[in-house]
Amino acid sequence: MRMIQVAQRAEDLDRATRFYTELLGTGPVATYDPPGLVFFDLDGLRLLLDRGHRVRCTTSGWTTSTRPWRGSGSTACRSRATPT
Repeated sequence: MRMIQVAQRAEDLDRATRFYTELLGTGPVATYDPPGLVFFDLDGLRLLLDRGHRVRCTTSGWTTSTRPWRGSGSTACRSRATPT
């Protein structure tokens, strides 16, 4: 098995992009803002910076700080975006 992508939430996308550009010594290969996604290619491993948003789960009342995966079987969590 080979890892293809690593996702990292970044509330301040510009700051995180500058940080990873300096750390990795290379700039992003793609930026989509909106919705707030930045991709780096690390020799075949993709680093995804995702602005994300808060999601409230109606069944248990907890809040998570990333987007729910659609189509992943996690239908118990009905999302409602709230500003971060």
